Amino acid sequence: MKTITLTQDVGNASYSLQVRKFIPQPGDSLERTWNTADGVKANPCASYALANMRETSKVFVNFVDTYIKTFIDHCIIVEDPLLFMTYQMAFKHSRLSAIKDERVLLNSVLCLWDWDPTAGNYRKYLAPPVLQAQIESLTTSMILLPMQKEARYWNHEIVERFHSGARTMLAYFHYCNKGGHPFSMDWTRPANVAFAELGPQQVDFIKETVKLIQDKRSHFETIKLKEDFDDDYYFIAQLYDLHWIPLHTI
Repeated sequence: MKTITLTQDVGNASYSLQVRKFIPQPGDSLERTWNTADGVKANPCASYALANMRETSKVFVNFVDTYIKTFIDHCIIVEDPLLFMTYQMAFKHSRLSAIKDERVLLNSVLCLWDWDPTAGNYRKYLAPPVLQAQIESLTTSMILLPMQKEARYWNHEIVERFHSGARTMLAYFHYCNKGGHPFSMDWTRPANVAFAELGPQQVDFIKETVKLIQDKRSHFETIKLKEDFDDDYYFIAQLYDLHWIPLHTI
């Protein structure tokens, strides 16, 4: 039995797993391969696998919860203060909200967003293929599947469903505001703050958001006119519309 420490190469995010040697069976991959101009090359890997799948699943769940802020800080461009500040506030609210449903919802959204498998492999010590397959299996079963009702595939139909979901959330957001416009209200008035039951930190967040929205207003208008729904702000910008109407995408 050995203990190994793995990292996602993001900040100080890492987790330790117990592994042990196994007797290879037909079909088990024991090497890493890659393509070069001279053909396929291979590097042998140690025949190690997870010692206990059940205990490892607990490690993964704890890992995601522990390092959400680390992944946000790494993946969201600091030079884009509106996105960065919004994710930071979402993280804080997922920990500090007095309403349990809000904490659970935000934490689930942030956990799902964190588990993006994209990464470069140059000069990285990769987990052996069998161990990697086990990790991917646990990631799917313990992190991703509990957060969605059905398997999702990248095709035209699912992208359309994602966009439909975004429009539904926008419609619900504007419905809940009941004609009010939180990003155009005067938050220097104590009556507005008291009515919305906001704390000082939340008020400061909204005030700063309003400033950043104004800075990006021309960009928001451009992406809507061009129907550039691949832009990160295409749906986000619609949160700030004074007279929102749903826009068709695909």
